[in-house]
Amino acid sequence: SLEPALGIIENSSEIQPPAELVNRAARGEVKAQRELAKFYNDQGKFKESSDWYLQAALKGDAEAQRMLGIAYTFGQGVVRDMEQAGKWFLLAAEQGDAIAQRELGKVYGDQWKFTESNDWFLKSALQGDAEAQRVLGLRYTIGQGVESDRSEALKWFTLAANQGDAISQRELGKYYGEQWNLKESNQWYLKAALQGDVAAQHMMGVRYVFGQGVEVDVQEAGKWFLLAAEQGDAQSQFSIGQRWVRGEAGEPQDFAEAAKWFSLAAEQGLDEAQLSLGRRYAEGTGVEQDYVEAYKWFWLAQNQGKVQGAAVALTEIEAHMTPPQIAE
Repeated sequence: SLEPALGIIENSSEIQPPAELVNRAARGEVKAQRELAKFYNDQGKFKESSDWYLQAALKGDAEAQRMLGIAYTFGQGVVRDMEQAGKWFLLAAEQGDAIAQRELGKVYGDQWKFTESNDWFLKSALQGDAEAQRVLGLRYTIGQGVESDRSEALKWFTLAANQGDAISQRELGKYYGEQWNLKESNQWYLKAALQGDVAAQHMMGVRYVFGQGVEVDVQEAGKWFLLAAEQGDAQSQFSIGQRWVRGEAGEPQDFAEAAKWFSLAAEQGLDEAQLSLGRRYAEGTGVEQDYVEAYKWFWLAQNQGKVQGAAVALTEIEAHMTPPQIAE
């Protein structure tokens, strides 16, 4: 068969570790064992990688212990086992490894042991780990394992945001927006949006639509909505659909394009988009007229009970339909 032959060719082209590194690792040199584990990890040889990390971890190497914890977390080269992951993270965390402390915080959080979780997140955050700082900000925001404290949350979000953490930047945008400090809010939303944060991109679109802390700029709003919409944000997809219906920012009306975006948002359950998509089918604008399809989307929108106009649209479309169509 061809498979063995192909296998031989493939194996012959594999990158081999330096012989000197292998020899040092075989002699029991911890640093070499860890470096050899990294080499195999980079090659996607997770079994060999975890074997060498184990050799170094058993000698007390904190980085190897942490990496072994990650291997057990994701089942890379070993059977996924969160108990084993927690054991190795703990050994590394007790030696002061900030990443292991953060990962141990996650392990306890997944077990709903928020007091222990926050203790380890705090240790990591105090060493400057941005993700741990962000998680502490979230914990203080909602009072998970700690008393809810917005000023404490703000402190941790700011530390993480200043290190470039996009989620923390977005949270600061939200916080300052609630304080009606829209200029400060927009600065943080912009930082997060430029890093691709979907919620921040949508909020930048909203700000430019309503002129909140910025000059009204429909074209700029459309730019941010489109970026978020292309990442799957339903509200932004609906906004892009509306732009095509209205022919905004120099674009001609294009009901087919509008229907495309409404459909993407409607499929995600956004009632406004369901209502708008129903109207496209009822009118036959941008799609072929289809009362059954229109009725379906009107009914889904009305059933959520939040959007105005769905009940009226449902009643009006019924007048054009036969009982079998309604049943369908």
